[in-house]
Amino acid sequence: MPTKLISFDEALRISGDKKHLLLGNGFSISWKPDTFRYDSLYDRANFKNLNPDIKKVFEKLKTKDFELVMKSLVNAAGVLKVYLPARKRLIAELEQDAVELKNLLVTTIASNHPENPSEISENEYFLANSFLNHFQNIYTLNYDLLLYWVIMHYNQENDKIKYDDGFRTPDNGKSQYVTWDIEKTNTQNIFIYMELFTYLTRVLSFKNTLG
Repeated sequence: MPTKLISFDEALRISGDKKHLLLGNGFSISWKPDTFRYDSLYDRANFKNLNPDIKKVFEKLKTKDFELVMKSLVNAAGVLKVYLPARKRLIAELEQDAVELKNLLVTTIASNHPENPSEISENEYFLANSFLNHFQNIYTLNYDLLLYWVIMHYNQENDKIKYDDGFRTPDNGKSQYVTWDIEKTNTQNIFIYMELFTYLTRVLSFKNTLG
């Protein structure tokens, strides 16, 4: 039987008091589809420094989804380790191609990323905040800075912090960096995979060099 989709309001009504959110690329696409849709990113990406076979994989799979192709490359390497373990060079090439494709995705997002938080209107901030406030904990898989811009926008305007990613001012006082201490995360409600945090940092650094 086909899956019946319910409305967002209905989902909120039946989900109980504690609601949690897993953010994917749709959060970014809903704001600026011409920047964050995979087909837009694919058309703007510069593949010239990558293995030409990577683009052939996109064509073979009939997709412009970077994540799907990265997963396919990693899975192919895993299968080869079972069936043809002696093909170490090919296995390493597939794994490296997956890494380079992820780097290309991050670079492409960074180069087409909005320049600064002021490009988001006050009404758009309000709508994003209204949506996020339905949830107790927020988990993100995105490579862009939009969620952090919403967090900063409201944390700066209000004495009461609504969003908390667990990073704190170091114990020795204000610095140019923040730290994450598991003993000080009792109020944390924003969660991001550390690998993605590394890529977000690269996006921010890339935008700073452009500015």
